[in-house]
Amino acid sequence: MQMKKRIVVILVVLMVSILALSGCGQKEIKGEIIDAGEVSALCPEGWVNVPVEDFVRTQQEGETVFDPTRLQFDKISKSQENEFLTLGAWIYYYPKETNTEDLFVNSFSLKSEAWGPKEIGGRTWEGFVGLDLGERNATIWTEDDDAKFYVRVVLEVGKETISLEDADMQAILASIKAK
Repeated sequence: MQMKKRIVVILVVLMVSILALSGCGQKEIKGEIIDAGEVSALCPEGWVNVPVEDFVRTQQEGETVFDPTRLQFDKISKSQENEFLTLGAWIYYYPKETNTEDLFVNSFSLKSEAWGPKEIGGRTWEGFVGLDLGERNATIWTEDDDAKFYVRVVLEVGKETISLEDADMQAILASIKAK
């Protein structure tokens, strides 16, 4: 009987140790959920939410109207504060029935390479990484039962870089939701 108790104790200690170690290296990403109306996502701490203006509706209505289907999160470092182009993610939401077959793909140079498929946040993402307008960018997409999502990511500006593998980017992608 003593031997069985020791084995149980050893197994419990081993399981607790494994669970504790499995959490090592994983950083909880803090931030704020930004809701544009039709789409929402986590804007991590250190990133800036830039409301996306709907220029057509703004012109029609005579006052600033923000696009409920778009989010823009910029990761601005001290060296980029006065730059027009910053590191960041632009999130686009489309209803499932929208034909999005050729969106964004044509703007990439011949030097782009396929990225994915990769499972993030319960969805399978795929896309391209390459040069777009001279800057290193990624365009990735996914869909679920009700929506399609495209995300443009500016990966490099000058000497500043981010990656699709960064914890912040993974958290943003995993958090995207449609209404």
